[in-house]
Amino acid sequence: MAYLIVALATCLFGPGEAEAGVAVPFKLLTTGHMTVQVKLNGKGPYTLIFDTGAPMSIVNNRLARDAGLLKDRPVVLFAPFGSRGEVKVKEFEVGGQKASDIKVAVMDHPTVELFSKHFGPIDGIVGFPFFARYAVTIDYQSKTLTFAPGTYNPPDVMQAMMRAMLSPEGRGDKPKVLSGGAVIGFTVREETRDGSRLLLVETVAKGGPAEQGGLLPGDRLALLNKRWTDTRADLLDALEAIRPGQKVPVVVERSGKAVMLELAGAPGI
Repeated sequence: MAYLIVALATCLFGPGEAEAGVAVPFKLLTTGHMTVQVKLNGKGPYTLIFDTGAPMSIVNNRLARDAGLLKDRPVVLFAPFGSRGEVKVKEFEVGGQKASDIKVAVMDHPTVELFSKHFGPIDGIVGFPFFARYAVTIDYQSKTLTFAPGTYNPPDVMQAMMRAMLSPEGRGDKPKVLSGGAVIGFTVREETRDGSRLLLVETVAKGGPAEQGGLLPGDRLALLNKRWTDTRADLLDALEAIRPGQKVPVVVERSGKAVMLELAGAPGI
């Protein structure tokens, strides 16, 4: 029996677009993430992660150069993650489903780079600006995504994020309080390498869930409970949903390689 998940994201279709849904195959990684084949302005295909939790679409510099997205754009020195800003793609195609004028951010995301080392070339993330245009059905048995016509006109997420950061709430006047649901038993520190911000495991409590699961000091946290963990705020958001006894998948970078672990939260605060 097929298990279907309907993503609550839809959009406006342009004139002449087909009413029937378009089925697109995906590959399921051992981390639980999906990858799809993508063409930008007719170039490709490239392998990207399809992430329904990503607020933006991202492509790395290699793909951006190959697809001609960086023409007449100046090189920015010392930009975090090699960021080249936001560009508009005239034709963004995911496995046969085409959309027009999709904005993407150009950057070499460290977790995407880590995935590339472990799973083969992955050049970015398909996020909200694309999938929000459709009613998306995910069939894990047949490993297909079906994109059907929708009625939702997605806002400019990048502008909304900038407004949020510049607002009093975004500047920290109203702090967000998070509480982890279970004890894992490790501490972290943030570090910047080659302009990229990383989250590293600093200490691991002896005999705790983290040590029992194989977490080591010096590991770079990439994913916890299938959520990106580039900052302390990301980590706290991921920890908040964990309950005692729940098994949690973790992906770390260790000696330049992706290592997959499983931790089980313990009761406590």
